[in-house]
Amino acid sequence: MHWGHSVSRDLVHWEEWPIALHPDASGNCYSGTALLPQRALPEIATASSTPSPVLFFTGTQPNAQHLATSPDGGRTWHRYPGNPVVPSGNRDPKVFWHDASQHYIMLLYVDPTASTPEGYGIFRSENLVTWERVGHIPHWYECPEFLPMTSAVTKKPVWVLYGYYRTAMKPGPGDVSLPSAYQLGEFDGKSFTPLTLPRAAHQGPNFYGALTFMHAPREEIIMMAWARGTQFPQEPFNQCATVPLRLSLRALQGVDVLHFEPIDALKTLRGAPLLETRAMPTEEANRRLEIIPKEAGVDATLRIRPDFSNPLRIQVRSLVWEYDPKTRRLTFANKTVVLAPSPTLDIRILIDRGIVECFWNQGQAAYAAGSLHTDVGPSLSVENAGTSIMESLSVYPVSDIWASGNAQKLTSHESQRQRAPNNARDVQARSDSRD
Repeated sequence: MHWGHSVSRDLVHWEEWPIALHPDASGNCYSGTALLPQRALPEIATASSTPSPVLFFTGTQPNAQHLATSPDGGRTWHRYPGNPVVPSGNRDPKVFWHDASQHYIMLLYVDPTASTPEGYGIFRSENLVTWERVGHIPHWYECPEFLPMTSAVTKKPVWVLYGYYRTAMKPGPGDVSLPSAYQLGEFDGKSFTPLTLPRAAHQGPNFYGALTFMHAPREEIIMMAWARGTQFPQEPFNQCATVPLRLSLRALQGVDVLHFEPIDALKTLRGAPLLETRAMPTEEANRRLEIIPKEAGVDATLRIRPDFSNPLRIQVRSLVWEYDPKTRRLTFANKTVVLAPSPTLDIRILIDRGIVECFWNQGQAAYAAGSLHTDVGPSLSVENAGTSIMESLSVYPVSDIWASGNAQKLTSHESQRQRAPNNARDVQARSDSRD
């Protein structure tokens, strides 16, 4: 397991750099995070006199947390000679600066003990080298994220804990298992005090191990996930990542709800519309959708005013979403969510050759599902809608990021990338090569 390395100015067009971390005597390089320190730290001095990014990752012989520094602002990486900096714990360190307590914080997945269930251990440090364990959050598994946000309901600061929540390692009847979950709470630098129960976040099914970018432009919180389980036959890469998503809390019926939406920069890939319609019966709009080639990558937006006496069925290839306007229940792959009341449905669908991502009502419900353009079924269809009205429909072709105007100077695998399908996601856009 290596750490791949890619850089981007817009999170859409990527340039591959040489491998950042290679396995050594400490084992493989498992998941972790990158951090830009608040100031230059003498304990991890580099050739630079200004703060330079550092990497935290898990070595596997045995599982322990390691640190790597960069002498040239992030281009090349060197392991800290005092590794491991946290010899205990299990894997997937999430590290960030907590201004209120003036400490660096590490959330880390830890195995259960005789007295403590599995969960996220909380560690803190003043220098990124010496760490003290100060807390534990039970029943969370792998790849933690911890985000300061603002409640849309109270307008007060709140912390969003994100990861895989499960009440049992082998869930049975009555147990909760949410591979993408979030929980709102308060954090004082040592302990997390929940304000809500854990809730389902992204609906998947090919969405796991998600991480956010530090210091994103405009202070947006932007997340990418491992599209675990996606397949790309005869291609020189394994699985992919999702598109980058902007996270926000929105008030729905007096409750803060986490939303996932594609970042605005993805719209720069759109070409002239293949199809644009306004105010027509969905049956007629569906006939017009038949012109979309199955092999085309497209970005489609739909606004539908549903007929409350008829269900709505959205299909992309063999993937099917079913919506019941009476109950507001949206079902996909045998999982159902209830959307908040709204007179219309706003749907955005990103269709690529090997993955489809779908967002309902500004990302209140979000999906990422592996799907090859050779699979059976239509390119895109809207069916069984009765007298529902397609208030607007736009379908844009999406350009190949490797051949579009912002050409990249690839340093490795260039000939392979020219063979890649029409997506940005075969590159290792996040530092996790677990599969």
